[in-house]
Amino acid sequence: MLAQMLAYGLILSWIDCCNAVFHGAPTYTTWKLQRLQNNVAGIVLQAPIRRSHATPLLSTLHWLLALETIDHKVALLTFTVAAHRHHPASTAYSRSQRTSTTWDDDRPL
Repeated sequence: MLAQMLAYGLILSWIDCCNAVFHGAPTYTTWKLQRLQNNVAGIVLQAPIRRSHATPLLSTLHWLLALETIDHKVALLTFTVAAHRHHPASTAYSRSQRTSTTWDDDRPL
């Protein structure tokens, strides 16, 4: 459990934070991310090196594949933007922003 928390805190949180940037990236870039994730899963579960497939390891840890994680993050960001665009609080904010007057200072700097 501690190894999983450390791996997520040190490595996978960085991938999760920046994975929307990797949307549409070349295959070799996402393959490097997938290899990193596979290695971390092997370390967390203390699997024998190069003797086990990574997909069952990722499934055991309930982790998505790198491409699936990227797609999930983009879908989540898209949904969040679309949901907040029609939120009453956001329209009230934009309405108050339009009606506010600007303060002009005639004093020289």
